[in-house]
Amino acid sequence: MTRPVLTLDLATRSGWAYRSSSGAVTSGAVDFKARGKEDKDRARLRAIEAWLPLALAPLAQGRGDLVYELTGFGHHSSIRISAHLEALLLRAADAFGIPPGDTYRYSPQKGKQAATGKGNASKAEVLEAMAARWDLPELDDEDRADALALLTHHLEVEG
Repeated sequence: MTRPVLTLDLATRSGWAYRSSSGAVTSGAVDFKARGKEDKDRARLRAIEAWLPLALAPLAQGRGDLVYELTGFGHHSSIRISAHLEALLLRAADAFGIPPGDTYRYSPQKGKQAATGKGNASKAEVLEAMAARWDLPELDDEDRADALALLTHHLEVEG
């Protein structure tokens, strides 16, 4: 039996990948783009907060590893949003009983390095490498590929 792992690349469009205890891997992406006239940052954060319980449910009570990408390099507003995202994620992890020792945060470069052998790989290079690594010829979503790259890195580091 394998330890389940959920990887999240949280952003306006968030990629996710899940390796179950049977070793099966599924992945996808969710769009949290705010529409309408309300504050787009708040709307996006509320949408992510509502989605997190669905994403984290398989790991409830410490049944697996939660892995997420460290973001927020750049403009001060993106750093602020990243801090809010991380707080939402860690609060949700606590609510689901996921221990801090089962929660891992990696930089985007770690996933790129695992995927392609270089930490500054382009999105296209990561997508191509993950399509080959996970035998997903239909893979055409960069956010999904990023989540698979995080999964690849985590499996290399933690097993």
